[in-house]
Amino acid sequence: MSLPRTLHLPGLLTAMVAVAWPSIPTAHAQSEGLGKRAKPQFVLSASHGRRVDDDAASDGRSEQSRPGVFSSGREIYEWTVPKGVPRAAYRIALDVRTGGAEADPTNFISTYSLQVLGTPGRRHTAKTEVIRFKLPSGDRPRRTSDRWPVYRGRIVSTVPIVCGAGDRIRVAASARWAQVHRIEAYRATGRFLLALQWRLDQEFHLFRRNQECRLNIDVRSWRPEPVSPVVEVSVIPPVGTRQVLLRRKITLARDDGQTVPVVFTPRWNGPYFLEATMSLGEETWKAESFIGVVSVPPASELPRDSLFGVHPGRLTRMYQTGFRWIRLWDSGDV
Repeated sequence: MSLPRTLHLPGLLTAMVAVAWPSIPTAHAQSEGLGKRAKPQFVLSASHGRRVDDDAASDGRSEQSRPGVFSSGREIYEWTVPKGVPRAAYRIALDVRTGGAEADPTNFISTYSLQVLGTPGRRHTAKTEVIRFKLPSGDRPRRTSDRWPVYRGRIVSTVPIVCGAGDRIRVAASARWAQVHRIEAYRATGRFLLALQWRLDQEFHLFRRNQECRLNIDVRSWRPEPVSPVVEVSVIPPVGTRQVLLRRKITLARDDGQTVPVVFTPRWNGPYFLEATMSLGEETWKAESFIGVVSVPPASELPRDSLFGVHPGRLTRMYQTGFRWIRLWDSGDV
């Protein structure tokens, strides 16, 4: 049996890595710890939050009713910034745990995400882009249970957020048996008053071969004076070497932000590694992400003529790579 010409087998297999691996914005030195002497501007405990997802009203299971617990991975919790908190840029630290039969310390890298919603009636009413977290350099979460691999640790946002009294902070977790114990907000200072991150609006971060990819880099400054950093964007395709897509000097006014569009056309199936750097004087910031490229058309269900198989449970993104489910064992044996 011969493979269709449009099916690049190694590319499809490696594209699965990019599709299944969440896009993780990272930043050199932005992952640094907050310091032992740093004091939070405000603190929010799990008991102060409330569930606001679609299942919040109908879900009555005792475990899911506990404050800050994510049992299904679909929960969304919301906190309100206390009165008297000045509007400013803050770095957010979460005291969290993740657990269950498949838990391991790396879950802390990609599990949690955060958004800010402005107070109704204010000019800042739109959601922020999703902010992700990572462990400070050198830290590891501690294992808190021998019966179940439950880990607890402190993670820090990759970029600051802007919020003030009355704004709402929403936290989601793309994993089961996760929990937020505490939210701490620290005033951003020094190099953390500049930030950049990828913004990928494409569903599943999955693109088609030989079609134009449109991506965005968000650059933000909270410094009191104008700055003119240099932004460079490059991509490493699955075949070939690193390619520089753009290099541009931009000017940011006081408390200003810009979106830098990035456009290129992928010629190969597979995962593409994206890297953006921002330089200002002797300082450098980095943001990294991944996209997947395939040649099969978009799919909303399992393709019947697929050559491969995956488990069907909530794996819509796998359908886009041309895979279908083949059950090779009796589920009663596992």
